[in-house]
Parts: sequence; structure tokens; C-alpha cells
Amino acid sequence: RVEYRGHEFFGDLRPDGIIVDCKSGAEYIMPSMWSVELKRTVKPSMRSDSGWYSIFYVPSNGEKPAGDADGGTGTVRHVDAADG
Repeated sequence: RVEYRGHEFFGDLRPDGIIVDCKSGAEYIMPSMWSVELKRTVKPSMRSDSGWYSIFYVPSNGEKPAGDADGGTGTVRHVDAADG
């Protein structure tokens, strides 16, 4: 998931590490390639973007995304099942 200037974009991460854009079906091998292309649809003058800071993983099992749990930094934290 990428959020930018009120827009929200989604993609799927395949087992081989390729990001597939949910809207266009385009495939990206690097997070920055996907995030900058999405952001250019909102702001055409966008030159570069760090995908590692822009893309947040949304678990398919309904858990809170890592970015929501840690104040939006996108840092992945391990949660022990015993801790809930």
C-alpha cells in the first residue's frame, strides 16, 4: 500500500519478490520503481522516491499493518503469539 497526497494505491507482493500493481497489473522489481511511478500520477514532476519508506505491507490475515502499529514508520516488528 502506498498513500500519497490523499490517494491510496495497492499492489501484491509475489513469492519471487515482484510487486504487481493491483490497478494496472504492471510488475516492478524494486519498491522505488513502483512508488515513484504511482506518485507521478498525482504529481508528474516527482523525480525520485525511496520505496522502502513509502510502501507499507498490509497483511492478508487482517492484522494491523506495521506502519499503523509503530506510528507510520513502516518498521516491521516481531510479535510473539503468546503476547497477543
